[in-house]
Amino acid sequence: PKDVDVLKFYGAGCSAEVKKNELKEIFSQYFTNANIEIEHDLLGAARALCQKEKGLCAILGTGSNSCLYDGENILENVPSLGYVLCDEGAGTNIGKLILRNYLRHLLPKDLEKEFSIQFPGEESDFLNRLYKGSVPNYYLASFAKFVVDK
Repeated sequence: PKDVDVLKFYGAGCSAEVKKNELKEIFSQYFTNANIEIEHDLLGAARALCQKEKGLCAILGTGSNSCLYDGENILENVPSLGYVLCDEGAGTNIGKLILRNYLRHLLPKDLEKEFSIQFPGEESDFLNRLYKGSVPNYYLASFAKFVVDK
């Protein structure tokens, strides 16, 4: 780590100065000679995708986000607002839709049966894990694989 001159880290939630400073402090303990840059994951995706060109960039995973990029920085982006309010098309959104339709018996019968085999449990089991679990967004996103596999 002492021969590293530059460290660029792009992570979810790293647009806030508090988070950037917290991570910079941790990295500087190990990379003592490095110029450390901490930025949001969307900027990292835009720089990787568009490099020095202007463009639109979108990321889709457990959450979703998009931006207009000028070749160096993000010019505009619609705030993602997290999985409760938005994240359309993200794993949490897809998982929420499939789970809700399963619990309301709105899936076609063959898919409902397959879902119940892949994700056994009663309604109360699903709701307990969703509302009492430590990472409900990841729990919801875990159901998205069912949709992808179909």
